Amino acid sequence: MKKYLLAFFIIFGLLLSYNAVAQKTFKVVCDKTDNKIKIVDGEDRSPNLVPVRGGFPFYQVAQNWAKENYPDGSCDANQIVKLNQTQKAADQAAVPARPDQPQALPPAPAVQQPHQRRNRNTSVVMSALFSNLGAVYGLDPYLVAGFGLGAEQLIGSKYYFGLGVHFNTLAGNIETLTESLESQYYLKMPIFAGFRNYTGNLCWKAELGVSINSRLTSLTEDWNLGGEVASDGTASILTRIKGGNEKIEIEFGADMWLMDILTTMEGFKFAVLTLGLRFSF
Repeated sequence: MKKYLLAFFIIFGLLLSYNAVAQKTFKVVCDKTDNKIKIVDGEDRSPNLVPVRGGFPFYQVAQNWAKENYPDGSCDANQIVKLNQTQKAADQAAVPARPDQPQALPPAPAVQQPHQRRNRNTSVVMSALFSNLGAVYGLDPYLVAGFGLGAEQLIGSKYYFGLGVHFNTLAGNIETLTESLESQYYLKMPIFAGFRNYTGNLCWKAELGVSINSRLTSLTEDWNLGGEVASDGTASILTRIKGGNEKIEIEFGADMWLMDILTTMEGFKFAVLTLGLRFSF
């Protein structure tokens, strides 16, 4: 029995020794301290040793490979480190993903936030006026020019309401055969609705509304309308189109009176065309 046990332990020891020898390998490294090629044990992981190639079963085989590829025994440790990193990255990229492995999704594209425009709803306007008042006195041409200055406030963005107050004059003297008509003025208080649209950096507006107008009054103390009598208050329809960069706009408009501006000229439809420059803030 003792003989069998002794034989068993001898055979077991030989197997362990063979397995240890069979698993031992060698590798070629570059020593950082002197940049020289060396052959070391495959398990040697010293920080100064940069692996060049490993897995050699015998020392002589590793040495022969080193002589063929590094005849002078010199090496560049930093360059070899870079080559190893490049090769590692390439190997990782070449490994196909398993079907059950979740795939990394590409980052979602950044959502571009729309540019927030600032609607400038408070404005002042200077306007050139062209009225048909001269038709009352038979002037040819019958247009009587004037000047307007006003302020308005909008409420809303794309669709909006607005109101304001304007001081309008029909400037200059109108010489007729028998009369000299002094410059006249009236106050205008518009109430309107509008639509605002942008084309690039340009802003366009269209408006429709009504105006309450005061009595047509002389700028001087002497009231003289050539014998005509002005109505105390009137209403008119207004239409306007504006365009510009929202800060500065050019506007075209027309006011058509719904009531007689002169009580002595029943049926006379007073009208005013406007060409204005508007400043918004």
